Amino acid sequence: PLFNFLGTNAVVKNLTVRGAFTQMLNAGLCGNAVIAKVNKGTIENVTSYVTTDLTLESGIIFGAICGQNGGTLKNCKNYGNITLNYAATGASGLYGGGLAAIGHTTSGDPAATHLNVDETCTPGQFIDCENHGDITITAIAGSPVRQGFGGICGLVYLNGVKFDGCKNTGDISRISNGENSNRLSASVGGILGRSAAWYTIGTGDSGAFDNGYDGSGATLGSYTGNGYDTEYTDCTNEGDIFCQARHSGGVIANQHTRRSDNVGGIAGLAIGADGKIQKFSGCSNTGKLHGGWSADVNTLIFGGITAYACFTEISG
Repeated sequence: PLFNFLGTNAVVKNLTVRGAFTQMLNAGLCGNAVIAKVNKGTIENVTSYVTTDLTLESGIIFGAICGQNGGTLKNCKNYGNITLNYAATGASGLYGGGLAAIGHTTSGDPAATHLNVDETCTPGQFIDCENHGDITITAIAGSPVRQGFGGICGLVYLNGVKFDGCKNTGDISRISNGENSNRLSASVGGILGRSAAWYTIGTGDSGAFDNGYDGSGATLGSYTGNGYDTEYTDCTNEGDIFCQARHSGGVIANQHTRRSDNVGGIAGLAIGADGKIQKFSGCSNTGKLHGGWSADVNTLIFGGITAYACFTEISG
């Protein structure tokens, strides 16, 4: 991108960018971002018409404006279509959004199988941002690990991230076409793909997510959840959201929520925790939600506002 790192006092504004990506030199760090790998400052009134149409064979994050937003994106818009054909390796992460891949900064570079955060990380704010480009992700080989796709942002793994007045009109698709069967979950949303942590209570990421059970089906005695207090205010989606991921089996009762695909108008997966409630206020969706692989090997969860929700409050 133009910048590797934008500090807290940095301001980039009033830019229009055009063109097309013919390759991604840093696919696993900042993908097709044109402004910054990491933003802790303010990016305002930036509009991207850059298109991306590539086939890749490595872990990838993507976001037209920045890779990680730990500052403020305000009045930023993406009109460029993002089309990625993806040949996954055994430990390939695959996530991103129309404007940013991750809604906060990370401690160190993100990796396919884990995304680390600590006290040095900062949450991002997305204010009056819009995505009008279509996002089409097709897995043509392999088995990706982490998956989360949204019109504005792909993933949130930290408290304090907010989406205010954001809008998506682009169609978002996650498709299997030659991908190996896998045990992991995919989450797709008009604004945010996934706000939830890993299934295990240790460090790292299994690719699935917490629901209060361990692998045997027993409840965790001191479980408080690895959820986050993401907020969505006055956000809208008009785009069609589609997910057709191949899985090795359905959800296992009372154990874990792997092998489920979560398709939501605003967020695909929204898991909070005690004292960290996810809040949707004044949000609306008019886009069509659809998908599914096969009735006997796939569990698909739909929601006009959010698909899978826990410790979540919806109003207005």
